[in-house]
Amino acid sequence: MKNVFLTMMIVFVYGTNLSAQWNPQHPSWTDSYKANGFCWCDTTFDHNLDSKKVTINGTAYGVREICDELKKHPQYRRYRNGDAPYNDIQCGNGPANDAPDEAGCPGRTDLGSSGCQEKGPGWDMNWLKNRARFGANNGGNNTGGVVTFKGQSINKFISSENGGRSMTATRNGSGIWEKFTVQNAGNGTVSIKGSHGKYVSSENGNKAMNCNRNGVGIWEKFTLVSQGGNVYAIRGSNGKYVSHENGGANGITCNRNDIGVWEKFIINGLSNQTRQYQDQEELVVFCCFIS
Repeated sequence: MKNVFLTMMIVFVYGTNLSAQWNPQHPSWTDSYKANGFCWCDTTFDHNLDSKKVTINGTAYGVREICDELKKHPQYRRYRNGDAPYNDIQCGNGPANDAPDEAGCPGRTDLGSSGCQEKGPGWDMNWLKNRARFGANNGGNNTGGVVTFKGQSINKFISSENGGRSMTATRNGSGIWEKFTVQNAGNGTVSIKGSHGKYVSSENGNKAMNCNRNGVGIWEKFTLVSQGGNVYAIRGSNGKYVSHENGGANGITCNRNDIGVWEKFIINGLSNQTRQYQDQEELVVFCCFIS
């Protein structure tokens, strides 16, 4: 018992001394804070923090990319007075930057040296794992994994253009702007979301389609009409079909009355789990989730 007591004292003294060598100050030492039950970034990415990686869905991503995505979280808000501030990027849970104080004192910066080893909550990893940006392959909140849309007759991918201009079907390969997620929008319809977190709009067929909507309204709902295999036509809420316009630079539209060769798309990434709906006199295959 005496040896156990001495060992405990040594550990206690060592831990106290380790923390005591640092005297953290808020806000200059703060890289994150606790709010709404999660950890949020508040950092300048100094001391090579920008180069640190965290693994999500088996792939290592930079902390800057993760912090940018967390700003889209439904519970995110900016720092307010009274929020618990932390020295490292994830409320004491790492990774630390290259400055020695973050490894030695990753915790609370508003409590002085006594808060050095106090950890808060982590990032919402479950939410991050279900983000298309991080290679999600299973849906959360009816959100699927990554899919691509390719014009069958032209072999070109649809691009969201990152919401900066009208969507096009001009890409030879699929980069981040050519990747989307599909969500159940109810009543046999889906919504389509770009990798930047904005939704695709049919624009009611009045102009070229865009991927710049913050939420899902009537113009952001579509029906996927099976053409066999992984080929689909995409019908907007206006009853018109999406056309890739033969890869024209003016963008894709949702204004076709019928399905022709320009209105057929190869959708890669849809799961084999489907539900069938009878839509007037045609059989519609609605893909509920992504795998």
